[in-house]
Amino acid sequence: MGFFDSVGDFFSDAYDAARGFVEEAWNILTEVWNRLFGLPDFLLCLLGFHPSKKLRLRVLILRDEHGRPLMSERDVLPAVELAKDVFRDQCGVDVLAVGGMMIRTLPGPAPAAALEVGCTWDAWREDFGAAGQYFRDNLARGGFLGYARPVTVFVVCDVRGKTGCSLGPLTDYVTVDVPGMASPTAPDGRPRTLAHEVAHACGLTHDDDPNNLMEPSGPGTALGIWQECFFRNSRHVTYL
Repeated sequence: MGFFDSVGDFFSDAYDAARGFVEEAWNILTEVWNRLFGLPDFLLCLLGFHPSKKLRLRVLILRDEHGRPLMSERDVLPAVELAKDVFRDQCGVDVLAVGGMMIRTLPGPAPAAALEVGCTWDAWREDFGAAGQYFRDNLARGGFLGYARPVTVFVVCDVRGKTGCSLGPLTDYVTVDVPGMASPTAPDGRPRTLAHEVAHACGLTHDDDPNNLMEPSGPGTALGIWQECFFRNSRHVTYL
């Protein structure tokens, strides 16, 4: 690698890091603003008043280094249908496809950095690098000034040590690996990791109750009243 190639790589990495920082900061700002602005709605929800809201979702399947899809779009459907049922029945939230397309396979091989990803601190660091750039470049778009932003689920080869990962309000995407699209499952046999990670993206944290959706290993799909209302107060969940 020549000198100019090294310089080019340096500035490219610096750009990715700066872009990641700006987008994370913007996401935090819009999340806080939306939750403060939506406080009356949150309080009404606690009192049992929760009219229908919307969450826009897209699931994107990556291709491996040879251009082969990591899984079929048909095999993703059970996890998506479980998420739709849980959020509608538990939270009064309808999960809608972005632009009429819920599941899509991305064209061309994904970079190695996006195929095998970390979680927690590793995922945060990777959001400033090649993986984060790839995910941001392929995000589903929509909303206004951060309000009603879709959640994008990327189906990757492996989330190291996990089956899925979310950085919560820092990003508009989550990752679920191929094993996570099959297990753990809810009592009806449908995979629950996708719904679990989308709930993280909307602000929910882990719960110790095995009947709760936010218990990492399952099999529960239930949510408590505080969880329901906090989920509904996310910038991703709106009346628009």
